[in-house]
Amino acid sequence: MKYIAMVDDSEFAIDVLDDGRRIELGGQEHDLEVKDVGSHRLFSLLLDHRSYEILIEPITDPDGGSRITGYWVLVEDKVYSVAIESLEHHLLSQVAVPLAPPREEVVVRAPMPGLVVSLAVTVGEHITTGQVLLVLESMKMENEVCAPCDGVVRAVHIVAGELVAGQKVLLRID
Repeated sequence: MKYIAMVDDSEFAIDVLDDGRRIELGGQEHDLEVKDVGSHRLFSLLLDHRSYEILIEPITDPDGGSRITGYWVLVEDKVYSVAIESLEHHLLSQVAVPLAPPREEVVVRAPMPGLVVSLAVTVGEHITTGQVLLVLESMKMENEVCAPCDGVVRAVHIVAGELVAGQKVLLRID
């Protein structure tokens, strides 16, 4: 069985051979013997006839769940962060497209009362952060109302030439 081990910031491919008595690591085969010394946390590891004592502590889900996300491993007075997954799972996670969290609708409101001088976007148009959506005249000054985020214009609630009150909903963006 093949696995990928993330040890601190390094990645290693491990192939378990001969029912766990040998492993291939970095293109080299090694003899392996592991024995539980106590409480499923302390282990004796014999790797190529060299003995190591290893203490393992699970790292649980940071959101407070009981799911194990990795392990703290103490070997020769050094602590390592270790995560292990099957090669198949690792390869699938590399090509899987993460689902984007659903975006909430963004409401663009009039920052002040005024006259809509011009409207620069239409429903269905893709917009980018900072793009001018409309020009609002107030106290004889023209003010650009810009997009607060990237998105798509889903609704336009005003027309050019319309007088609007402060905080009136002008547009909706997804």
